[in-house]
Amino acid sequence: MRPKDAVTEIEKGRALKDVKLGTNKQKKSIKDNILKSGRGILGTGRGWSLIHALALNGRDSAVELLLRKGIDVDARDEEGNTPLNVAAGQGQEATTKILLEYKADPSIKNKQGYSPLMTATIKGSQKVIRLMLDAGGDVETRDAGQNTLLMSAVMDKMTEVVKMLLKRGAIIESKNQAGRTPLMIAALIGDANMCRLLVKKEANIDAKDNDGNTALMLAANKEHETVVEVLLRRGADVTATNNSGHNALYIAKKSAIYRTPVVRKLLAMQTNPGQQPADSDHNSVKRCPSTVGSGLSRSASGRSSSSYATTNSGNNLPIDSIQLPRVPETAVC
Repeated sequence: MRPKDAVTEIEKGRALKDVKLGTNKQKKSIKDNILKSGRGILGTGRGWSLIHALALNGRDSAVELLLRKGIDVDARDEEGNTPLNVAAGQGQEATTKILLEYKADPSIKNKQGYSPLMTATIKGSQKVIRLMLDAGGDVETRDAGQNTLLMSAVMDKMTEVVKMLLKRGAIIESKNQAGRTPLMIAALIGDANMCRLLVKKEANIDAKDNDGNTALMLAANKEHETVVEVLLRRGADVTATNNSGHNALYIAKKSAIYRTPVVRKLLAMQTNPGQQPADSDHNSVKRCPSTVGSGLSRSASGRSSSSYATTNSGNNLPIDSIQLPRVPETAVC
């Protein structure tokens, strides 16, 4: 939009009509910014300001006018958010484009460790993500838990975003703070389709996290039957052990009663390594407390791993003859 047109929009009140300025605290911050800065509506460049509110609402003409007048494009609010972070979090494509044209930095992180690129990924806005990657954003940017954009998209089961990030060069074997790869995260949350996609893209199926757990172990612990089947069909090592010396079968038997579909599949593969797992058996079971941690805490975005509980009518299978070492209930697999 031409500057003259932007001014007209402001003067006629159209650009500011029905703009939500934020919480009462944020409204006060805007007022203080304007009154105390000596720069009028441009503010101080510190705290929640008018440009943040306009970016939040996607009022691109008003945002552009402020930028032309010299407002700080990377002004930060009390939480460390820039206007770009705010716009990205709302999927505001046009506003994001304008901010990037004025050289907004897509790599600046807020106090929660989220850059605008990470915020856009959590939102799932492919167009906004593309804009920032095209502007030089780092596809391997990480949050405070060392989760990458790819991991975040996997966590929220955003298949199309995952495909796009892989095409843009996201590293499929990147590990977070817990040492977990995108495939491990997909296995942990029980997303069989995501596991299929990542394995097809040549993810290392037997990679281990900081505790030595593989994707198969994580899925077995959570009784994600379909994921276990997918991983077994694609050659996951059923004999691999973690740092405590435990394999997937041991973990599955510790996390639930012994007669479960997951245990049966793992037992069959361990007894007959060349055998393909049978079709999914959807008998359910009441599970005991998990002994393999999730490592998926995302408190800033309100996302975390889930616990699972169901009921059972399991088939009688002579697997109790498998001798497993006795361990205290508090032992970690």
